[in-house]
This record gives sequence, C-alpha cells and structure tokens, in this order.
Amino acid sequence: MTGQAEDVLCVMAQPGWAGNYEATDYPWADLAMLELSEADPNFVLACPAYFLPKSSDTPHYNAQGNKIRGAYYGLAMKRKVVDRQAFAPLKPLSIRRQGKLLTVRFNPVGALKIDTMAFASVASAGFSLVTAAGAAIAIDRVNVTGRDTVTITAATAPAAGAKLRYGFAATGVGGGNLRDSQGDVIVFDPAGLNHPMHNWCALFEKVLS
Repeated sequence: MTGQAEDVLCVMAQPGWAGNYEATDYPWADLAMLELSEADPNFVLACPAYFLPKSSDTPHYNAQGNKIRGAYYGLAMKRKVVDRQAFAPLKPLSIRRQGKLLTVRFNPVGALKIDTMAFASVASAGFSLVTAAGAAIAIDRVNVTGRDTVTITAATAPAAGAKLRYGFAATGVGGGNLRDSQGDVIVFDPAGLNHPMHNWCALFEKVLS
C-alpha cells in the first residue's frame, strides 16, 4: 500500500496496567504486545512504560515521560533499521523450577539491578506467583544472583502449571524494580533530562513447566 521496498516496522511500548478499575482487571494489552513482538520481527516492543514520569492524572505520561518514551522508540528503531540488529526488551529467556526456588535468566545489556530509586519499591520487586487456578503463592525473597539471573524463593513450592508474573498489581499502576545497566553507557539528553537508558523489565506472565 505504501510502495516502500521494506516491510512496515511497528514500534510499541507497553502502556502499563492500572489495576484499579475493577477486580477482574488483567493486563491483556501489555502481554499481547510482548507476545506479538516475539512472534513477528516487524513488531518491536521498545520498552514498558510503567517507569516513565507521569502526570497527576496517572497513568498518562507528562511531557518528560513522552520525551523519554520517544528516546526508547528511537533507540529501538536505530537497532533495527540502521544497525540491522535484533531488538528485544528486557524479558525472561528461561525459568528453572526446583522446589521453592525459581531461577530466571534474562537478556540484559550490562548487569541486572533491582532499582527502588528510579521507580518506587514494589512488593517482591514486581514479581508474583499464582497457581494454575489463579490462587496467590507468597514470595519470600527476590535476589539478583548473577549478571543475567534472578532467583525467586517462594513460600511453598509452585507446581508445574503455576504462573510467574512480573508487573501485575492488585491496585494502582503495575510495574516493578528490575532493570539492566544499559543506562551506564547510553544516556538520553545528557545536558537536559539526563535520563539513563536502562532497559526495564517488560510485563510478562510465564507458565512454569
């Protein structure tokens, strides 16, 4: 339709989930964006949006938040169009279940960090567990145990079919505290906003095997 030689690239940001509308809220759009980006290379998930500065009528971004979101779009587009590289947000690559322990391996640029300064502290750093039927499983600890690894200790051993979630919230705006360290070397608008371009973990839900 456009006449251009290459496929159209669609760059997205997970909007972030405000879980205060009704009890049945579920971040369908956020999870669908991640799934689409994994299924089709022409759909690129640049970042989640929960960490972006917001206006008083949360969850809308303020002017600064929109500028920063644009910087993440620009970085994703440069990687895909100019550098001809694959691009993916920070997300889990594998999950190993062993008793009460879950070992989750990610795809960070630099080392993983749990950051409660740039984004307010969230219970269990944003991670949650539910059974296959949807009942909550308490989490005792969340620790970064390697450059690309997070270890989650549950109160009781989750069975196969349980779901590990990140960024879900019962009330307020969903999000979490897990990021990588890309912003140690890439900074947006150093003379102005001075925003470190860390990759913050995308909202996800993964079934445990």
